[in-house]
Amino acid sequence: MVQGPTAAVLITTDWVFLGIALFIIYARLHLRLKINRQRLGAGDYLIIMAWFASMLNASFDIVFMHLGILKPEMDVALSLVKDLSALQRVLRYFWATNFPFYATIYLCKASVLTFYLDLFPKHNHLYRILLHAVIGYITAAFIISLSVTLFLCFPVQRQWSVEADMCPPSAAHVNFQIGWALHFSSGILIFFLPFLILHKLQVKPLVKRGVQCIFGLGIINIAICLARFLTIELKEASGIPLTLVSLWYLLDGNIGLIIACLPSLRPYLRRIHTGTYGSRSVMYKRTSTSGGKMTLHVAAPGKFDRIEDVPEHRHIHSHTEVTLDTRSIRSSDALDVCEGASWYEVGTGMRLPSNSRCDEAGSDIELVPVTDPVK
Repeated sequence: MVQGPTAAVLITTDWVFLGIALFIIYARLHLRLKINRQRLGAGDYLIIMAWFASMLNASFDIVFMHLGILKPEMDVALSLVKDLSALQRVLRYFWATNFPFYATIYLCKASVLTFYLDLFPKHNHLYRILLHAVIGYITAAFIISLSVTLFLCFPVQRQWSVEADMCPPSAAHVNFQIGWALHFSSGILIFFLPFLILHKLQVKPLVKRGVQCIFGLGIINIAICLARFLTIELKEASGIPLTLVSLWYLLDGNIGLIIACLPSLRPYLRRIHTGTYGSRSVMYKRTSTSGGKMTLHVAAPGKFDRIEDVPEHRHIHSHTEVTLDTRSIRSSDALDVCEGASWYEVGTGMRLPSNSRCDEAGSDIELVPVTDPVK
């Protein structure tokens, strides 16, 4: 059997990734609370809970190290553990690690889905139906994964028993296969879902490629998930290093945690591109009337240039062209704009109440302020 990494390498890697994830989460919260002056949204709370779940999962590795099983020569069958009471304790802890692991990966998925709820246009019913179908599938996958862990071998004490009533070895394998299949398939759905609309964005090619790269990072997590499956399935349990499998698990959870935070950090890249944090956008408009659809055109250096068509209800409406001129303004000016302007949600073209921008609770979709069209 090929030896796996040492306990020191495993634990160091685990906490380094947790530190990176914590830094990115801090950057996300700083952007939300201090720069955009928004309240925390559902996605923020979900990603914070995912980090704590991942930290709990990492803490089990410290426990396993003290129990003496995180050795490079130890296999996943724990064939080197001779003390039955120690083996029973280790099996109980192994069973318990399923819950923080599933919590980590599915809370990350839920955080990404809250971002998709803002990203997908509300007036496009087909895309919204697909999105809600994926949300339903992932919710069911989480419930099924936990249920299989709890009830596949019942009562649960049989999961770590070393007596005659112990679960058959195949039960743990079936649990792994079901959990992996649901995790992998839901990851595929989340990866491909945004590409349904990204190609339709009216943006500069460089900006579009940047957005695609952010979402494309999900392929890394899919590859790690697949590598974890192949590592376990292609060999007998007695030939698989325990620390190697543990390494794949921690990479699967922690890299997924990091990637789930990245879409919300796009404004940092735009701010770096356009200038200092103090620069804001002043709006100018030109209006005309026509029938059929409302067109909102937004253009600015370093920002998305989007055109949204919104069907009107059989009435003549305004065609508003908005041009953004980036310049520095005072914080008080920004507040005046916030309080006095009407707002359109760029992803949907929907008008929001005039004060909703200030009260916006953690949306990652930018809102464009425009004055009321000339009647």
